[in-house]
Amino acid sequence: MSAPHSGRGHCELSPSSASRWMACPGSVALLRRVPRSGSSKYAEEGTAAHELGEECIRGKKDPADLLGEFWTDAEGVQHEIDQEMVDAVSTYVLHVREMIQQSVWYSIERQFFLDSLNPPAPMYGTADFVCIAGDILHVIDYKHGKGVAVEVPENKQLLYYALGAYVSVPQEMLPRIQRVQIAIVQPRAFHKDGPIRTWKTDVMSLVDYATDLFGMADIALAPGAPLSIGDHCRWCDAKGVCPEATRQAVQIAQGEFKVLQDKPAAPEPTLLTTAQLADFLPKFDLLESWMKGVREHAYNLLLRGETVPGYKLVDKRATRKWANEDEVEKWIATAGHDSAKLHATKLLTPAQAEKALGKKHTIPADLISKVSSGYTMAEATDARPTANIIAAADEFAAVDATSIL
Repeated sequence: MSAPHSGRGHCELSPSSASRWMACPGSVALLRRVPRSGSSKYAEEGTAAHELGEECIRGKKDPADLLGEFWTDAEGVQHEIDQEMVDAVSTYVLHVREMIQQSVWYSIERQFFLDSLNPPAPMYGTADFVCIAGDILHVIDYKHGKGVAVEVPENKQLLYYALGAYVSVPQEMLPRIQRVQIAIVQPRAFHKDGPIRTWKTDVMSLVDYATDLFGMADIALAPGAPLSIGDHCRWCDAKGVCPEATRQAVQIAQGEFKVLQDKPAAPEPTLLTTAQLADFLPKFDLLESWMKGVREHAYNLLLRGETVPGYKLVDKRATRKWANEDEVEKWIATAGHDSAKLHATKLLTPAQAEKALGKKHTIPADLISKVSSGYTMAEATDARPTANIIAAADEFAAVDATSIL
């Protein structure tokens, strides 16, 4: 696969950032002061997954057929299309194919412009998949991320895509559309409603959304637009220079830990009560997000050639790799080395084995298992079920009891 295109919808008032700038209008002006950070490995992996899905839908391929092939990131580094990506993209591809069978019209990677609605600034984007089935306009968005499960009801980003899809469908199709259904396909993030989640509204509600969208855009483009702290800060490149984020972070630090006074006195973590832990943990999200933003901003300034007193960029640890594998193979042969010693072999993964054996051969289900790599801490309101954990003290007690018997 080719290098993923960077920046899906990078305009200032893009649909990909709608949730952020509609919640925090001041972020638009703030981001103009910040050097744009390079695409993260997660964003590039997500773009590669989108391209894999598009390739399979257009070419009527099975994502599993591309297992073991490679996609290339912005720096030219190749990454293998692994089983996790294949499984996730397959969920999206199968859902889209089902919708295509029901559709009277559809479009893959539908580009749109809102010029006909006279927006306060250029507003455009690309919806992953759009179709018309019955009297419903369907807008489907694929999310490859697994960190945060995205909610669908009244999702600002998806409604933006829906609005763009509505104005871009062929004119003769418009009379058919009475309702709009937005959907998120997010296979890698757990949600109680499953990997495919939908929400319906009507055309008039979409018109009301357009009014709100343009109204917030007017506010965002005006001088002195207000800043607001919230979950949307997570994906904002300006959080490291945001005065509101800084004010709240300093306020928390001063109030909770007194770390900005003459004699820092951060509490010893093991001495905190569970009530104190419950009080501190949600505040850490803001502090950690702000500190990460500060580091990223300093890094981007250095990357751009500016000076940050006391800091510089250095090369990461170099790793050795073959300059040319074909030349290495020739060297092995001419030097008389045992080729088997220089080629690692291992059992194929279940997905690779299925591909190698072909669809006529079924691998017994009891030979395959899914094992979690460990635990992650989440808020009590998280939709994922609580892990079944045996406390270390209980394990020791069980061992002692066994030894006594």
